[in-house]
Amino acid sequence: MILEVEPPFTQEAQRRINFYERLGFHLNDFEYWQPPYEEEKPWVRLQLMSSLRPLTSSEFKSVRNQLYASVYNKGEGIL
Repeated sequence: MILEVEPPFTQEAQRRINFYERLGFHLNDFEYWQPPYEEEKPWVRLQLMSSLRPLTSSEFKSVRNQLYASVYNKGEGIL
């Protein structure tokens, strides 16, 4: 299972991350940008959390590509 979360730059974001960590999720230390839902909106910096264990670099790239293609309808050409 994968979650998108805000980086731990605020107390609220850190509390949210701590909550998910207590449920067994791991914060992955890879730079991740959420594509905009509308063209005129900016990309949003987030981080991914994964269940079971942290992602390897190649797993992160695969998950990111799957999210971009399946959730955000963006092709690999944006990477």
